[in-house]
Amino acid sequence: MKKLEKAKTLLGIILTIKNIHKRSFKSLITASDKISWKRFFIGFGIYFILTAISSLVEYFIDPSAVNLYSSASNLLKFLPIALILTFIQTSTEELFFRGYIIQGFGNKIKNPIALSSISGVLFMIPHLGNPEVSQSIILLPLYYFGVGFLFALITIKSNGLELAIGAHAANNFFGSYVLNFKGSVLEGTYSIFLTSRFSPTYGLVSFILIGIIFYFIIFKILKINLK
Repeated sequence: MKKLEKAKTLLGIILTIKNIHKRSFKSLITASDKISWKRFFIGFGIYFILTAISSLVEYFIDPSAVNLYSSASNLLKFLPIALILTFIQTSTEELFFRGYIIQGFGNKIKNPIALSSISGVLFMIPHLGNPEVSQSIILLPLYYFGVGFLFALITIKSNGLELAIGAHAANNFFGSYVLNFKGSVLEGTYSIFLTSRFSPTYGLVSFILIGIIFYFIIFKILKINLK
């Protein structure tokens, strides 16, 4: 049901941009002549690898908490569904929070830190209803704020949504298909592994490190920057 709501929201964003603002849908994603799928895959690949490394470190901390969860047949059936629905979900959120919202506030606010903070707060608020937030009413909201802040800063720095959409998709796909945990909003999917151990502290610290490394790789090593 939530995935259907995301699809309706995505359609609403498209219709609003085209019929009310009289702009092309592409203008919400990038300021360049065409959408860069290369950037999307770069964002997806790097963030996925960093998340996998972080999860591997957590596994070595407590191997007994992680178990194989789904059968091979269920994983094969679920893979295309997970890819499609994750792309719809994350693209919708990025188009709204990092596209529509940032471009709207950007007409008045030019400071990237201020814009990213606004995006972080607005992204955090609807995620406060996720079940895992009950495990830490301080650290999990900070995590969601950080996610919104990071993806907004990446969007502003690269002058496009492709990197943020890719990184966001990698994060959610990893959580729904590779390693899920009991009590998460994604619980119930056919993930490869399921862990009974969820540490909000480790999650927040590892996200901060992933965000810093991701930003460094993208803008200092690969030097992806349109401005």
